[in-house]
Amino acid sequence: MKHDEYKPCSQMPGCRARENGLCTALTDTKFRSGICPFYKTVERCRKDNNDNYDRLLRIGRDDLIKKYHLRRYPDVCKQV
Repeated sequence: MKHDEYKPCSQMPGCRARENGLCTALTDTKFRSGICPFYKTVERCRKDNNDNYDRLLRIGRDDLIKKYHLRRYPDVCKQV
């Protein structure tokens, strides 16, 4: 998607997909529920990442863990 196609969004200031007041993840920012379906809390993001890491271990995909430098408690979920 081109930068001029991004939609304005002021709903979740800490969202990782938000850049300069624009949503870089979704093509429509008018949500029926009024809440962005893309946004995750820090706790939810950390839980999802940890669950995915555990699943990769369980199915023996150490190659992906090494390739993407994954770890159990990632810092990637910190809000801005």
